[in-house]
Amino acid sequence: MRPQLTVQRVWPKIVGGAALGAMAAYVLDPYRGKRRRAIFRDKARSALLHMQHLARVSARDLRHRVQGLLAAPRPFVRSGVPDDLVLIERARAKMGRVVSHPHAIQIGALNGRIMLSGPILASEAKSVLDTVRLVWGVVEVEDHLVRYERPESIPSLQGGGTRGATRPELWQESWTPALRMTVVLAGSALAICAMRQRGLTRLALGMVGLGLSARAAANVPLKRLASFSRSRPDRETKDPAHRHTATKAGCAVEDLR
Repeated sequence: MRPQLTVQRVWPKIVGGAALGAMAAYVLDPYRGKRRRAIFRDKARSALLHMQHLARVSARDLRHRVQGLLAAPRPFVRSGVPDDLVLIERARAKMGRVVSHPHAIQIGALNGRIMLSGPILASEAKSVLDTVRLVWGVVEVEDHLVRYERPESIPSLQGGGTRGATRPELWQESWTPALRMTVVLAGSALAICAMRQRGLTRLALGMVGLGLSARAAANVPLKRLASFSRSRPDRETKDPAHRHTATKAGCAVEDLR
């Protein structure tokens, strides 16, 4: 039993030593080591500046979110019907997330009643009405919308992108700064916790933590990030000067033969 434990303790040291040796050989290479060290230094400096910028933007975004949460209960405390212009802007802001042509719809307000008119696609009418009814301060919604099955003959319904249900922020491609910083911290904590584990658990937790941190720092989906890293050309092997030198060396070898 004891020799087996000894072997299990020795293997991580052997692998770690081999990794450190390979890294030292890569960095201290007499021909390309200087260039590699300069690239690593520039990348590290760029990453540090990027993280500082992300921290500042995340702090501002988090502060704005806290202010929004604190201001959310205010309408429920105040009594009475909000101003008509305020009600119109609230309805238009909510409506813009579910309709593909929000500017084609005219909105009117009077004492808490919202009047909707204008052309709209028939597939979007119900979602617009349901969304406007949920706006705080709306007492009633009058439907004067003109529904069209297809937008070909209506100029105001041309172009625009289709709106779907609002996806959770984690499933979106672009994350807010506050969410990115939160995921970076969570991924780093997970990677640190993985160092205390053993076997496959350490490997799995470490990969998940590093993947989350990389996803949040780059603000790019993991699939696109992986495809970008695979398709990125190797500059050292595809550099024109390097190819020219290699060609000359090959010709010299052929002449010697």
